[in-house]
Parts: sequence; C-alpha cells; structure tokens
Amino acid sequence: MINSRDSTAAYLVAALVVAGFFAVLAMLLFGSAKPTIDAAGFMVTVVACAFLAVVFFWFGSSVGSRAKDDILSGAVQQPTAPPSSPGGAGKANPALAVPSVQMPPAPPGVPPAAGMASHTLTGAMSTFGGADDTGVSPSEGLALCEPGEVGKFPGLFLTAQPAGTTGLARRLDPKSHYIACRWDYSETPRAYLQGISVTVTNPKNGKSLAARPIDWGPNERTTRIADLSPGLAADLGLATNDICKVALPLPLRGSVPVATVSSVEPPWLVAARAEIGFHEVGDNRGIQKYADLAGYGVDGEPWCSIFAGAMLRKAGIPIIGANAMAQSWTAAPCVTKIDLPQAGDLAVFERGARGSGLGHVGFYIGDAGGGRIQVLGGNEDDQVEIATYATAASNFRLLGYYRPVGDQPKVM
Repeated sequence: MINSRDSTAAYLVAALVVAGFFAVLAMLLFGSAKPTIDAAGFMVTVVACAFLAVVFFWFGSSVGSRAKDDILSGAVQQPTAPPSSPGGAGKANPALAVPSVQMPPAPPGVPPAAGMASHTLTGAMSTFGGADDTGVSPSEGLALCEPGEVGKFPGLFLTAQPAGTTGLARRLDPKSHYIACRWDYSETPRAYLQGISVTVTNPKNGKSLAARPIDWGPNERTTRIADLSPGLAADLGLATNDICKVALPLPLRGSVPVATVSSVEPPWLVAARAEIGFHEVGDNRGIQKYADLAGYGVDGEPWCSIFAGAMLRKAGIPIIGANAMAQSWTAAPCVTKIDLPQAGDLAVFERGARGSGLGHVGFYIGDAGGGRIQVLGGNEDDQVEIATYATAASNFRLLGYYRPVGDQPKVM
C-alpha cells in the first residue's frame, strides 16, 4: 500500500508541472516582455517534457494499478470478514464472500477433543466376542450393554442371536470395532462410556483406530489391559499379548450430570465385575478365597451365595444372617426386600420343586426383556459371569430382590 503522505506529494508535483506549462504558454502568447527565441524554445521544451511525463505517469499509474488489483484479486484471498450487503446490516454479500476451510466432522460417538483431557493405558491385549468365541459362555452378557440397549451401539451386533446362545457377548459382530477395559466407573460412569469412543494404537506400526467401549475386563489375573474385537485387532495388526495403547477421553469437569443410581454402580458390583472370568477347578473347588472373604462356606460347596457375600464384604457391607444357602438372603436382616431393582441388588431364585430350599443368587444387572433379567454371579456355569434368566420358569423362579440395609440411594 502507498503511504498517503507520499501520494499527496506526487499529486502536488504533478499539479505544479501542469500549472507551470500553462503559465509559460500564457507568457509567450500574451506577455509584454518577449524572451529570445532560444530561451523561449528551451522553456517550452522543458515544460512540455514535464507535462508529457505527468500525462504518462497518470496513465501508467492507472493501468498498472488496475492490472495489479486484477492479479491480486485472482491469486490471493485476504482472511477478512466479507463486507455487508447494502440491503441490511450484518448480511453477507454472497458475491464477495471469502471461502472458508471446513473441518471434517468427528466420527459418531466421539466427543470433541478440544480442551478434553485423556488417560492412556499401555499393555498387552487379547480378543473376545462373536458367535465363535468359546472363551465366553453362550449366556454371557456385556457390562455396558443390556439387551434393551443394543440400539445405542449401531453396527456392533449381529442382526440375529447366534443359534444355541442367549448372551450379547456371543452376538457381537467380530468384524466391528469394540473394546473392553477395566473402566473406573467413578471417573468414567457407565452412561458416559456408552456414548464415547476410545483410540486404540499399535505402537509398532503407529496405526490408530477408534473403538466403542462395550464390556468390562479382562480379568486382572491375565495381566492384560484390554480385550479387543477380532476385527479391530486384525485391522491394527495386533495378535494376542501384543502391546497396545488405549487413549480414553475423560469427561470435562461439570460436563457429566450428577450421577444417579442407574449410571453409577455400587462398589460391590464393581468388585464383582473385576472377578468376571474366574473359573472353578471342578466340583466347586478353588473358591476358598471367596469363602474367606464372605466369612462362611468352604471349598467344595455350591458358591453363588459365598461369592455374593464375599463381594459385599469386600465393599465394606456387613453380612448378618446370610450363609452358603442362596435362599438365606430372603431372611437375612442385613438386606431388605425391594420392588424396583437397581444394578447391584441381590436377585434370589428358587430352583427345583417349590419349597425345596434350593436356589441361586446373584447381582441384578438389568432387564433383558421377555420376562428375563441379567444377573452377575458366581457359580454361573462354574465361573463368574453375567447370565440371563427367566424369572418365572417352572423349575427356576425369582423370589425377589434384596438391597443392603442402609444403602438406599436417592435418585437425583
């Protein structure tokens, strides 16, 4: 840009030259004192040259300025806001609008990264899920998805439940991208995990892909940090026990609503989830650690009630009146019967003939539809897992739901 003071000086010089030209011309024609022919010729020549210089200056400046403007307007877009149209304040003129660069949209389920903290896990991985995964039982469920919540995870499940199975773990589409980690529900509540994606990276090749959290695991005894879908592992070039990195976005302070009893699980249920995958060694053996925690039962006894007591005691809940018999919870003074269950409440069943005294107990996870519920318990197919049960079968009936006394959370 030309400085305004330089521009004014140039115009002044040009005006003086033009004025001088006409002054000399008037003197020659009308003046009383006539200069000599040589002097007059010199004066006319100088002033004429100056006049022509001014003419060419103005012509060249105008043409050059227009050419420069044309070149710049076609090659450079200045990053300024488009001017308003004459028709109204604040309305952009489409003909003068400057094109803007559009950022690609974030993939579904992934919260914005700007300003968001994250936590990265690094360690060994394995794979799970799908119709052919015999490492999970046919009835095993998923910690982050109940049957009625499948719609929250588009693309992660097979259209139909595989034959001979009832659990969602076997209905997972192994080609999709999902992940299980030992999530800290106090930091990332279940409801939050259901709506995000994490980033899984193979540090050997640097490849990263997004995955949806779907389950809690693997068991701490495996020393692994994550279970991936077979498809995710293959796409990242990972094999069982390879090292991976999992970047988990953390909720911004104040961005997650105050947790309700439906989104934050009680500590004994969190402890129970950590045991998923434990398997007895046969004939109810290998469960002494749970008997020691519960304060009742012995190795070799049916251990569903032993496991329930162990997890409650581990969370600091006193056990009074319960024992290794599942139905003992119906009369134990340390729990109270409730009508509307929430995750972590005890679900007590009667099995066999009515009045047999036989039963089963586990922690309620959620409604499975069709008169069925999901229960996390011990001695489910000889292991700790989430199973689905009908509540009114002829040989297996729900007696009721029970909650530890004093643990009556308020719904916010």
